[in-house]
Amino acid sequence: MVAANVLVILLAVVRCLHLSDGSSHWVVTENGRVQAQLDTVFNLRRPYDLVAFMKQEDRGGTILQLKRELLQRKEEIDKNEDRDTGLEQRFYKTDIDCVAAGKPLPEFDLYISTVLPLENKGIRPEEHIDLSITPRDNLHQPDCRLFSELEYSFHAFEHLEGMKDRETLQGTPELGLKNAITYQDSVDEYGHRIYEALQKNRTSWILYNMAAFYWRIKGDPYHAIECVRRALHFSPSLASFGFQVLAEYNKSIICFENTLRIQPDFDAAAKRKHAVLCHAKLEEALEAQHRSLQQTLNDLKEYQRKHDIFQSQTEKLISEQVTNDVKLDQHISYENMKLRESAVEK
Repeated sequence: MVAANVLVILLAVVRCLHLSDGSSHWVVTENGRVQAQLDTVFNLRRPYDLVAFMKQEDRGGTILQLKRELLQRKEEIDKNEDRDTGLEQRFYKTDIDCVAAGKPLPEFDLYISTVLPLENKGIRPEEHIDLSITPRDNLHQPDCRLFSELEYSFHAFEHLEGMKDRETLQGTPELGLKNAITYQDSVDEYGHRIYEALQKNRTSWILYNMAAFYWRIKGDPYHAIECVRRALHFSPSLASFGFQVLAEYNKSIICFENTLRIQPDFDAAAKRKHAVLCHAKLEEALEAQHRSLQQTLNDLKEYQRKHDIFQSQTEKLISEQVTNDVKLDQHISYENMKLRESAVEK
């Protein structure tokens, strides 16, 4: 009786093994049916290795999660990618200040011979220099260093590199200023009158300013700078075009606005004011674009890192499975089994 029972059990086991031939992965479908999975990641080279089976399951879950993250990351990168390659050209055509300026700031001559006549500030030169006197033969030049000493300080601009080397600066005569500020045929006589006036008043920013005009006409940048430094020292509100050269846009705009308040028809100052505003806004837009591109670059690096992990895990997942030839043989065996079962049922 025991032998008969053992025989029945063996026949049942053999029958089960026969039914499962050709497939190693079975799942329960949503309809409750047990169905074989022909191409499965669990069709392992070592089907007897439980640890390998468990690692394969973890690996499959990791790959699925990485795939979701990669798709989401790619969508974010595509969404945030700044495709505005023509930002600068579009900005120049649409921004109100760029249009008013007529051309970009770098195309302006920022070192142009520019002067705001003193009369436009309500200052009459004849009230500060004596135009009636006849200069002697030995004319003096208004060397501003002779009339006041400036101690080393930031307010005297001694910390600037260009200021440190001012004695080596070279320039050309700004003859266009002659008719604007001297009102006289002889520039040398004009300079001598300034010299005489400085002898009497050594703290007048107006006289130092006039002396700077004289040295600019002469083409002597060193002496012009020395006079301007003293004019700024005694009246610090005179800073003008230097701020735009130093990219101090806010200060430059304030100076242009003050200039236009005094002389509203000063077209050169108006255009440069708009050019500075345009350039400042364009810089902000380009910096924002740069930050966006930098963020996109960081996202791409993170995407590449995760993609490398995804690729590595996928390769490992595949390497743990049987070869495609074995899978094909298993599939053929499975189909043959179904045919035999169909024939038996008939």
